[in-house]
Amino acid sequence: IKNKRGGGKIVICAEESDKEMLISVKDNGIGMTEERLAEVIHGLNAAEPADNAIYGLYNVNERIKLKFGSDYGISLHSVYGQGSTCNILLPMQP
Repeated sequence: IKNKRGGGKIVICAEESDKEMLISVKDNGIGMTEERLAEVIHGLNAAEPADNAIYGLYNVNERIKLKFGSDYGISLHSVYGQGSTCNILLPMQP
């Protein structure tokens, strides 16, 4: 939302089931182009982050995967001109 004119909005939601919790962070910013989204997703899933701009996301995703397994972590969705969503999937712990 940094580059959006006027007021931006961030919405945080959480949903839980018996086994998992999904945390979604959505914004109404300018979003990412398909090319940039592909770069970020590739960097997020690479063995090492290729771009310092996603280093924080990469580290959080790696820590989730190390702690809970490869089924869990961060996924990103974005539409240029509409905004972005970051989903974080975690297991429910007893």
